[in-house]
Amino acid sequence: VDSGALTEIVKNAKGTDESSKASLAQDKKKLYRMALNRIRTIMISLVLFFHCAASYQQDSAVFFLVQNLMRDWLVYVNAILGDSGWPMFVFYTLAGYAAYHSLRVRSVKDFVDDRSLRLVPPIFFGIFVLEAFSIYLMYYMGREYLYRFFRYESFLDFYLKFYSNCFSLMISECPYPRYVIGIYWYLIYLWVFCMLGIPLFQLWKKYPSPRLTTQKAKLLTVAGFLTLPFLVWGFDIAWYFSKDFSFLRLFSESNFYEYFFFIFFGFFLAWCQDAHEVLLDCCWYFVGFSIGMMPLLCHAHLSGLKYTRQFDIMLLLNVFAVYMFLAVWALAHKTLPYLPPYLAVPFDYIADRAIAIYVLHYVVQCCVLVLLYYIRGDSFLNHNTLCHLLLHYILSYILTLALYETVFCWRYTQVFVGMLRVSDIRPLSTPTSSVAKSKPARALPA
Repeated sequence: VDSGALTEIVKNAKGTDESSKASLAQDKKKLYRMALNRIRTIMISLVLFFHCAASYQQDSAVFFLVQNLMRDWLVYVNAILGDSGWPMFVFYTLAGYAAYHSLRVRSVKDFVDDRSLRLVPPIFFGIFVLEAFSIYLMYYMGREYLYRFFRYESFLDFYLKFYSNCFSLMISECPYPRYVIGIYWYLIYLWVFCMLGIPLFQLWKKYPSPRLTTQKAKLLTVAGFLTLPFLVWGFDIAWYFSKDFSFLRLFSESNFYEYFFFIFFGFFLAWCQDAHEVLLDCCWYFVGFSIGMMPLLCHAHLSGLKYTRQFDIMLLLNVFAVYMFLAVWALAHKTLPYLPPYLAVPFDYIADRAIAIYVLHYVVQCCVLVLLYYIRGDSFLNHNTLCHLLLHYILSYILTLALYETVFCWRYTQVFVGMLRVSDIRPLSTPTSSVAKSKPARALPA
């Protein structure tokens, strides 16, 4: 073969190799995008289940409505899903991951407009319309805290008096501010974090993603495995001593520092793909460690240790929460992109409506609970809690989706549940940063 032909063969081989690498990278991005989208289905389903289950617990400060008996398995649900808080770690990490890719293809103005359009209207609609009806149902069902402090005759009487006093009545015995905000603290935090994080996001994305050697990857794995739980524990202690200050009292059960950290953790995983790969490679370590800790955590709850607020118990909760979060995150990337079609279709359907389900589900599950109570009467209080809970959960899920598809699927009602995007109203402008111009990634759903 002459030198010219040999040179041509080498060039073709290099071109093929580079194109195959690019194709592999694109395929990997598609799989990641699919996993991150479908993990929303799992998380929103768990949140709905937790809120339904919390309605049957005597010690639930916000959600309890009717149940007179305390079941051990409900304590396990509260320990694994509630007090540990790892589902919210997943939600905020998803938000940070999405923010990175969104800022690569959008200007800052479009990013602010989109997040504000998707979060601010649902906050006001949720607090002043949906939450108002939920609180009235609690009062109507004889919720002790509300009945002790308030007397109302009709829903209109309740609405006018309750919300006219929402910032003047701050009684330590009454969870008044917590009731006013309800489940919509998550949307408030998310909007605040996105706005506060923009300067750092803009600065951070200008730096190229580092390439990690095998040795550095192993070092990062060990360091993260050992230090991340203690870092989150430190945030928990800081929150414990500062949560009674100023406006933070409104969010007394929601750790501002932890969640602010995890939105940047998601941004970091999107920025440094090698670190993300390392995390996924450790999937089964995280799964084994979190499963191994579940009996210890449940034993601590059954022993009443969570009420002491001792810092060692807080450490136990945080270690479990971090490893459970990492296990779910990694396991989702290993399994969810490869679902069969009969599972992939409903997963994608629910994932696309996750924020709407979050906004609507609580008032729906309250209505279902009242309906079941009136159908079953006193037997609903003390017998067969598991069957009632499963029926309550399934009906709430179905009716939430039905409410969205019949009332909030239209263009001008979607804004109330966070489903209307800026791109549905006007064309988006392109970002000016040089990093964003080079091979922009597709923005993930918020």
